[in-house]
Order: sequence, then C-alpha cells, then structure tokens
Amino acid sequence: MAVDPDDTPTTSKTPSAPKATPSSNAAGSRKKSDGGSRASRPKPVRLDSPRWLLPVMIACFIIGLVWIVAYYVAPDAPVIGSIGWWNVLIGFGFFTAGFFLSTKWK
Repeated sequence: MAVDPDDTPTTSKTPSAPKATPSSNAAGSRKKSDGGSRASRPKPVRLDSPRWLLPVMIACFIIGLVWIVAYYVAPDAPVIGSIGWWNVLIGFGFFTAGFFLSTKWK
C-alpha cells in the first residue's frame, strides 16, 4: 500500500497574507490634490438635542402633575368633574410623554 504523492490535502496550513493596513495619509488627513472642498469632507454629526425638547419635556411633567392634583383637589370642577377617572389617565399620559421626551435629551 503505497501512498501516492499527489494525494495532498486541499487545505494548507500556511497562513494567509496579512490584510492591508491603511496608510497614515488615507484615514486621518486630506490629500493636497483634493483642495479642501466641502463636498469631500464628511458632514459633522449633531450630538445635541433640539432647543424645544427640554421646555416641552418639563411642561409635560408639570401639566400632568397639575392635572392630577386639580382632579383630587376639586373633583367637582366643571371640566374636570365631567370626565371622572379619565383625569388620572390624562395626567399619566402627560407624564408618559415627558418620560419619552427625556430619553431623547442629550
């Protein structure tokens, strides 16, 4: 039983060629031939929240609190008394909106 020299395995144990690494000029700095045009620069990412978010968030918390307190203090008031226990749901709806907005605040 002789072994044929052409029966070599299909996989080799030699390491593959190393991946190319970016040169120092490719990633961090611009080339001089580019001219510094605004079209070639990446657009900056805005990391702050909109100006309206914080006042609306605080307003939702305050309106929700005032709505629930007004229902418990004056349950027979004209508008508040006519919708009954829905006042609690409306107040918690404002709280929920405030908490949802607080997750977007940076």
